[in-house]
Parts: sequence; C-alpha cells; structure tokens
Amino acid sequence: DADLEKEAKDLIKKDLVTLAIVKAEGLELTDKEKTDLFDMYADVYLELYGYTEEYIRENLSNEVYGSMQHDKMMEYLIKQNHFVAED
Repeated sequence: DADLEKEAKDLIKKDLVTLAIVKAEGLELTDKEKTDLFDMYADVYLELYGYTEEYIRENLSNEVYGSMQHDKMMEYLIKQNHFVAED
C-alpha cells in the first residue's frame, strides 16, 4: 500500500508541475493541434496498448490530449534549456 501511495503522489506532483508550466507559459493545445495530431497519437496508443481506434476515440481522448499536452510542454522546455559544456 505504501508503494502505491508513493506512486500516486509522484504522479500527482508531475501532473501539477505540468499544469503549472502549461498555464504560466500559455502552452494549451489548440483545436488545430488536437485535430491534426490525434490520429498520430491514437496510433501510438493502438500499438502500445492494443486498443481499437474506435475505443481510443470514444474512451481515451482525454488521455491522448494529455499526452499531446505533455509533449508540447517538454518540447518547450527543451527549446528553452541552454546547456553549457564544461571542459
């Protein structure tokens, strides 16, 4: 039970950090992004989890949009990051 609780708390923390960054930087998904990218993300869900496309569209659209949002945020963070190589 303690492991499950820790895992749940870690997931909530990640979700809250993502939400804070998305709101602070105005990174919400547009309707165009949702439409243009849905099929590509649904294909990944189909491949990884074996769901049918119909099931994904009817039951997992919020999860697909969440994956899109996470990827958009991560792309933003990577572009904003500046690495300095140390000798």
